[in-house]
Amino acid sequence: MTLAERAATDRNRSRDRVAQRSLSPAAALELETARQDYLDALPIAAAVVQLTAEGVIVAAANGAFVRQDVPLDAQITGDPGGIAARVAAFLRDDAGHLEFDWIDGNAIDGRHFHVRVARLASFDGVARGLLSLIDRTAEVSTQRSLRAEMLHDSLTGLPNRAAFTEAVEEAIAADAQVAVLVIDLTRFSRVNECMGSVVGDELIITVARRLLGAIRSGDLLARLGGDEFGLLLQLK
Repeated sequence: MTLAERAATDRNRSRDRVAQRSLSPAAALELETARQDYLDALPIAAAVVQLTAEGVIVAAANGAFVRQDVPLDAQITGDPGGIAARVAAFLRDDAGHLEFDWIDGNAIDGRHFHVRVARLASFDGVARGLLSLIDRTAEVSTQRSLRAEMLHDSLTGLPNRAAFTEAVEEAIAADAQVAVLVIDLTRFSRVNECMGSVVGDELIITVARRLLGAIRSGDLLARLGGDEFGLLLQLK
C-alpha cells in the first residue's frame, strides 16, 4: 500500500471513529482538523522520500523494517554488522537520535554508509525510528586515495618520509624491537649534473627496486627524499 492509499484509508477510519465517539462538536472538529493536517502531510513525506538520494527505512521496536525507499533492504534485514541490534537498542532507550558508520561488506571493498536514526512519534504504543542511510563509499574511496598519495613517493611508489616517520612512531608506541637504517647515495648529485635529471630518476628507481628485493616482507623501505632511503627492520 502506498502512502497516498494509506492516507485515504486513515482518513476514512478517522471519520468513522469521530462519528462513533460521543464528543462535543468542538472537540470532534479539533480532533478531525489535527488528523487531517497529519494525513495531508503524508503525500509530502512520500514525495520527499522518493526524491531523496538517501536510503530511508522505518524501524519498529518489534524488529520489523517497514520499507520506504531502501536500496539495500534485503541486506539490511539480514542484519550485517549488527545494524538491527543497534537500532533495537536505540528504540528501547530514551534518546531522540543516533548516528553511526556502517560498512556493508569488508572495510576495503564494502560499501560505506553513515546511518542516522531519529525517533518517530508513537500512536499505538510501538516505538519507531526513521533510518537515513547516506552512501559515503565514493567519499571514503577518495579520502583513501588522497591519503595514499600523501604518504607515497610519486617517483618510486615507495612510502615517503611522512609514512616512514608514522611507521617509526607506531613501532615505538608498540614497544616493538626494530632497527632504523638510513641509506644515502654518495655523489648522486654528480649524476644529475653530468647526465641529467632523467638519468638520475632512473638510478633512484633502480636502487629502490634492488633494495625492495633485498628486504624481508615485514620490513619497510621508504624514500625519504632526494637520494636518501630509510629502512625500518623488524628484529623479531
